[in-house]
Amino acid sequence: MAPLLSRRTAAAVILSVAALPAASAFQAAAAPPLRMRAGASAACAAVSMATDSPRSSVDRRELLGVALGGAAVLLGAAPVLAKDVGDGGLPEGMMLLQQVLMFQKQWKDIGVRVADHHEEMDKTEWANIQGFLRKFYEGGDDMVKIGKGFSSNEQTEVKELAKTFRKAVKAVDKPAKAQDFEAFLVAHAEIGGFLKQFMDIRAGKSKSSPPSDIPDEL
Repeated sequence: MAPLLSRRTAAAVILSVAALPAASAFQAAAAPPLRMRAGASAACAAVSMATDSPRSSVDRRELLGVALGGAAVLLGAAPVLAKDVGDGGLPEGMMLLQQVLMFQKQWKDIGVRVADHHEEMDKTEWANIQGFLRKFYEGGDDMVKIGKGFSSNEQTEVKELAKTFRKAVKAVDKPAKAQDFEAFLVAHAEIGGFLKQFMDIRAGKSKSSPPSDIPDEL
């Protein structure tokens, strides 16, 4: 099994994903490798996606539906990421981190959609969100796997967080099914906080974390 990526190497992954505009999170195209700072693994370059591609003419409702309907996190990029490292794929840890970061961006976009346009959302769109939740639930497993490279105390913290995350994601299916946007948004904020908490632990900001060499702005 390929080793899980180090925190310093993973920092480059976060920079590439954080730079994506909202619409780009649902696009399949991958950009040419970016130059990485000294010390970062060359494999990090493979996860960078196009940030200068033209925005789709598809409206936001259709875009969200396309992304969530199949509950695919990485869409067209998934086959590339799933390759063996020797065949141009990504190390396991980097691939998992990419998935969690994409989950985080998609979850944020869902919240914006529900908050600003819930009155125009129909049964099919809510069903698409329910489909996404089934894949989103697996984010808890990704957290635990990524956490294997953390300190012992951090691993324990991540396992508890992942358990809470899965429970919350399972519970939010109820307001989604009932199309109860208010209850959904309350749960949405809570789950978003769990994702942020995980990234804080990964960045060494947890009380149980050893000193980190990753800049705070990440």
